[in-house]
Amino acid sequence: MKRIYVMNLMLMSSLSVIAAVQQQKNQVDKIFFHQGNAQVPHIELANLALYFAQEPQIRYTETNKQNSKQFALLFPHTAIDKQSIAKITAKNNLGYHVQAHQDNQGVHLVIDYDPMRVAISYDTFRSIGLKHGVVIHFFNQTLLQQLNSMQKPVLYTTALDIDKKKVVIDVGHGGNDMGASCFGLKEKEVTLAVSTKLAQLLHEQGIEVYMTRTTDCTCALDERTTRANNNNADLFISIHANYAVNGLAEGIETFYFKPDLLQRKYTVLDGVSAQTAQCIIDRRYAQSKQLAHMVHNNLLQAVQQRVPVRDRLVKHAVSQVLLGTQMPAILVEVGFLSNEQEAKRLASQQYIMQLAYGMCKGVCAYLDA
Repeated sequence: MKRIYVMNLMLMSSLSVIAAVQQQKNQVDKIFFHQGNAQVPHIELANLALYFAQEPQIRYTETNKQNSKQFALLFPHTAIDKQSIAKITAKNNLGYHVQAHQDNQGVHLVIDYDPMRVAISYDTFRSIGLKHGVVIHFFNQTLLQQLNSMQKPVLYTTALDIDKKKVVIDVGHGGNDMGASCFGLKEKEVTLAVSTKLAQLLHEQGIEVYMTRTTDCTCALDERTTRANNNNADLFISIHANYAVNGLAEGIETFYFKPDLLQRKYTVLDGVSAQTAQCIIDRRYAQSKQLAHMVHNNLLQAVQQRVPVRDRLVKHAVSQVLLGTQMPAILVEVGFLSNEQEAKRLASQQYIMQLAYGMCKGVCAYLDA
């Protein structure tokens, strides 16, 4: 009997371990920390985006401290790696501090912030690949309070300065991230070729250009957006080449981001501040929509003069480079590398020139509007 009892204890212990492993089933897959420009007052200080393997459970608590507040998120039964924890931790002088850790409950995200300088909200979303995401927004509370006292705050809060004409070209992928690869072509090479030619054409029009990479180097998505924000650019264009399992998929499509792709779950903003912030954000995304249509239409017109190219239209989706930028932003897919005919075109310098010319014409039309 004694031996059976010991075996039963061992079996129960094993079952407990198995149950704990099964319960800890979700995983934080990716982390992006998009920083704003600390030198130029902007309504958004930063945002922190987390991707999960499965739809996360979310619990939050608020705590008032002596000179600050604490906002804590718990993602139960979720795991996170040490590299992601290190990326989340943010030490800065913008009025907030973020820490993350994991225990037997799950993943904890703890934000200490100065409520006189910072306001926080968080949303959930589904990405282009239908991944489950959570994004935490850090708003400039000081600027919001100033804007609330103005009669027409929107007139004072856009970073867009048409006279300055500064464009960021985000060259998709690069370095260790090759992107799609088909028929001897790598996406990172196609995007660099198109972007370099576009930058040249924009320079010839007197437009200042910043490229997120000019060589074959690795550059994280949130590094790209932070650099764009710090350059205080007028607009942002991310260039990519598409891929599909179906080798017949073809055409050009352009994406922009719009706020209703996010589902608001929590905010510390009061009604007036929330309305002010949303008005500013809505205006920027209206500009993004206008930019997307102008670039897309001119791009299609340029390439269709020589070859029939399918118009896959202007669409909206949650892309990290669009979520993290603080200026009107679009993402252009210039064709499918998985389509043999389009891959041949994208290997042609003449076709790359047509793509760049069409995008340049669309950018100039937008800046002159």
